[in-house]
Amino acid sequence: MIVNLVRSNNLKKSDFIEVYNILLSQDGPISFIKCKKPILFNEEKLSWDTIFDECIRYRSENDLPVDDYIVLLMPEENEENWFSVPNPNGSKEIFIHTGDWEH
Repeated sequence: MIVNLVRSNNLKKSDFIEVYNILLSQDGPISFIKCKKPILFNEEKLSWDTIFDECIRYRSENDLPVDDYIVLLMPEENEENWFSVPNPNGSKEIFIHTGDWEH
């Protein structure tokens, strides 16, 4: 299984790299790829449709296979205030809210 780890433009690059390094240190069948380009958001609170539409657009623009996962790390709030959600349409995009990690 391949997981493309992506950050939003509002997540500090150092936090993103720290998460990536933690994931790489774990043994297992998952291969993690650190994506260089962030997904750009301008709003502070986002709808799930907006988040997943941007993930799908990112997949297309970067030629990521449909069988690969995209996991988006983002400090922006989402409309339902959930910590993590897979795309309800069944495709392989997931977002994780990184706000309040310092607590």
